[in-house]
Amino acid sequence: MTTPTIATAAVLLERAVEQLRQERDTFELRKAQEVRWFQLKLVMGYAAVALVIAVMFIAGYVLLGPRMFSPTVVNMAATALLVDVLGLFAAVWKIVLNPSSGTRLAPVTNHHEPVVAAATPESESTKKNGRTARGLRKERR
Repeated sequence: MTTPTIATAAVLLERAVEQLRQERDTFELRKAQEVRWFQLKLVMGYAAVALVIAVMFIAGYVLLGPRMFSPTVVNMAATALLVDVLGLFAAVWKIVLNPSSGTRLAPVTNHHEPVVAAATPESESTKKNGRTARGLRKERR
């Protein structure tokens, strides 16, 4: 196997640098998307809490003053309160307490041997005869 020329090593180095840049850009994009998803979840959570409080307030008003409303309205208010509370518990369990509900940021780099290190002349000479370039220089003296 011949040792790569300086031009080949430069091309491989440039390819490795470009790969690293793309992986960094991909990670930054995923990080920004994760921040936006977190903000959206937070806003939706606050809106859901406000909606639950409003439904509880209206249903509680109807349930605490049943003489002012028909029995059908009172039954509907009780059902709405029950469904709302059950929905709140289910949502909290699914979104907040479930550890697998969110995505986790992870490295996007490939776990392969670095391209540049495998193509340097020193590593090629080491593979050939087990001696490094530094060891060869010492032997020549």
